Formats: sequence, structure tokens, C-alpha cells
Amino acid sequence: MSVQKLPDVTVDAKLTVLVSRHARGDLHDGVHERLQKIDGVQRVETADIRGLRPGLNDLTVEVQAVLRLRPTALDDDSIAAQLADGFGIKRAVATVDSDTGIS
Repeated sequence: MSVQKLPDVTVDAKLTVLVSRHARGDLHDGVHERLQKIDGVQRVETADIRGLRPGLNDLTVEVQAVLRLRPTALDDDSIAAQLADGFGIKRAVATVDSDTGIS
């Protein structure tokens, strides 16, 4: 039995990301690096910071992002769960972009 790969999709996502205060570069670099390390993310198209809450060791960052993703399933809830499984991701809401979703 062969496993068929799903096509890459463009995803609009709202995420809550934890970024270490000791991350290299600036805050945007830290967010970008955290998003790029999520399993399945092929490319971070945009990552706009929408909010910031400082913590003792981490910064909690609210991010609106457009990601190119190799999904494990094609429904919005599964994609959000895939994103939320990433290290340092506290929350994720995702929608497959209907215009450019499936390639």
C-alpha cells in the first residue's frame, strides 16, 4: 500500500508563538525561525506581529501569517492542529487560502 502525499497549500494562520528572550536577531527573526521549524512548513510568506506580552523567559507573540504548508490533512481544523503541534506554538487557527490553496 502506498501513501499518497497531499499537495502543498497556502494557509492564512493566526498563531500565538513563544519566542525566547535570548533568540538571535530581532523579534521578527525569532518569530520567523519558530514558524519555519513547524513540521510541514515549506515557506513563511509573511509574518505580521499583532501583539506582544513579555514573560519571564519568553515573549508571547500574536502573529498573523501566510504559510506554504505540506499538510497531513486538508481540512482547516487538521491544519490548525498540525501548526499547534509545533514547539513554542501555544495556539493556532488556520484557513486554507481558497485562491491559492491547492497547487
